[in-house]
Amino acid sequence: PENITGFHLFRLVQNMSYPIDINLKAHYYKSEGIYGLATRASQSLKTASNNVEERYQAEGFSSSKDDKTIEIAEVLNDHISEKKNFFSTLVTFTVSAEDIETLHDRVANLIESFRSIDVNIVKPIGEQKRLFYYDLMGSDVSQNRYWVQLLTSEGIGELLFAVNQQVGSNIGFYIGRGAPKTVANSTQDALDSSKRLVFFNPLITNEILDGSTSTTSPNIMITGKTGRGKSYLTKIILKIIQLSNAKAIYFDPKQEMRKWYSAVLNDQTFKADYPDEYTLLNNVRFVTLDVSDKTNYGVLDPFIVIDVRHTMGQTQSGEESLKATVQEIFKQIYRDYGSLIAETELDLAINKIIQKRQAGETVGMLDVIEELAQNEDEDVKHLAKFLSGKVTRSSLSLVFSHGESEGLKLNNRITILETA
Repeated sequence: PENITGFHLFRLVQNMSYPIDINLKAHYYKSEGIYGLATRASQSLKTASNNVEERYQAEGFSSSKDDKTIEIAEVLNDHISEKKNFFSTLVTFTVSAEDIETLHDRVANLIESFRSIDVNIVKPIGEQKRLFYYDLMGSDVSQNRYWVQLLTSEGIGELLFAVNQQVGSNIGFYIGRGAPKTVANSTQDALDSSKRLVFFNPLITNEILDGSTSTTSPNIMITGKTGRGKSYLTKIILKIIQLSNAKAIYFDPKQEMRKWYSAVLNDQTFKADYPDEYTLLNNVRFVTLDVSDKTNYGVLDPFIVIDVRHTMGQTQSGEESLKATVQEIFKQIYRDYGSLIAETELDLAINKIIQKRQAGETVGMLDVIEELAQNEDEDVKHLAKFLSGKVTRSSLSLVFSHGESEGLKLNNRITILETA
């Protein structure tokens, strides 16, 4: 339209139920100079004014075309005097469909939709090739009077270029698109026509709002049918976390990540072509919870995993967190077994081993059992023997050690925890 105030072109096209690409190409147009816009506007105004004067003298009235030309030329001269920026602008639509018949129907629908708001869209039957070359990067469109329109920078803004329909902002890594609300003929059509981009950003979580004690850290559940991409999406999120230089632990019960990582890291061509990517993947630490491998003994020992030197969260110190965890593990094993004296002595033994840990000694869950075994009370010794029997040659070997294991520490940015 001649006045594009409120003409939100991109919003209008986004509301279509079929995929349409808009290509907007704008070249800066000089206002000064012999071929500049100011000269053209002045000439147009002079020519139209002469035409109006001649027609009045001959017929007693002016044509609406000349009147409109004078009106636009005057506005144009005002913009030029205000030093506004002008752009030669080419806008083309590319409509997609799975067959020719549907394509023609969609083009007709697009033309009719804009005609209803007094905007004329031209179907370039013999000009598609030329328009294709005009759309190419670097080609000059400023002198093409048939397809190019003149816009101010504010005018381009009125088209809502690069503006979505959502209140607020989406910031993060693009991971996919949401299905559009309109009915689509196929999944691919739905994706192509969807403007609902989905972003993931692990860096803006844990934000407390309005003085609330609760946080906005997201809890995400990925659901779907078998083979539809749940694991793939999870791997994308893990990769984003890697790129964000954040710490993460990834549970891999299928033991598939090591297989994929090994295949890539053993590819010398990959190492040569993508050295940064190779370094990123090579820094991932794999921990396998495999009881048949003795090197895994104690990998989950809380005396190794929990650092007593630093605060663990907002409510508990490292010492309190370690003690609570150790007590809970023992309680799950012996449950109601033992007397009150044995339970009291267990707490004392835990405290003693924690003190040794704080003093820098290498200790673990087995040291708590050995401390109980040295007790003079028979019930306490019996509890130690019971616990030792439960731990030996069972999956609990992953939790009990003398602290000699490297343990499941998050020193590495990314740790992938496998289970055998």
